[in-house]
Amino acid sequence: GTFTRNPETPCSPRFGCIGEVRVSFYSNDWAQTHISFAGKNDHGVISKWTAPSSWLCSGFQVGQLKEGTYSKDDFFAKLKEDSHSLTLILRLVGFLVLWIAFAFCFAPCEVLLDCIPCVGPMLGDCFSAVACCVACLPATVCFLGVAGAGWGAM
Repeated sequence: GTFTRNPETPCSPRFGCIGEVRVSFYSNDWAQTHISFAGKNDHGVISKWTAPSSWLCSGFQVGQLKEGTYSKDDFFAKLKEDSHSLTLILRLVGFLVLWIAFAFCFAPCEVLLDCIPCVGPMLGDCFSAVACCVACLPATVCFLGVAGAGWGAM
């Protein structure tokens, strides 16, 4: 739930006011009483399933709960869709972090150029722009190398 206080309501510190605090509660949708679960069912006891040690992801546990009734194929299709979205976001963030890191590796050179009298700041700014563009290449190579190694290991 949420708890919000209206700062514009004039109130005395000793006594509260009507309308000073607004509280909201959230709960399950009781019209939707069926759930689907992916995990381990051991004689009616539901728990997380652990991948065997012979798998690449040994020790990984599966235990997902979703509202509604799903077939096995639909349930895992939904999990795969959710996982795919997260994977794309993490890949994009990882690539951007690599690009920024390589661009910052050239920052000391920019500072050196800034120290030149008269034209130094202009040269430093130009170098900074070119370095940002050039940093895309090693970031792409590192990103594709790591992604390729991960894909090859799978």
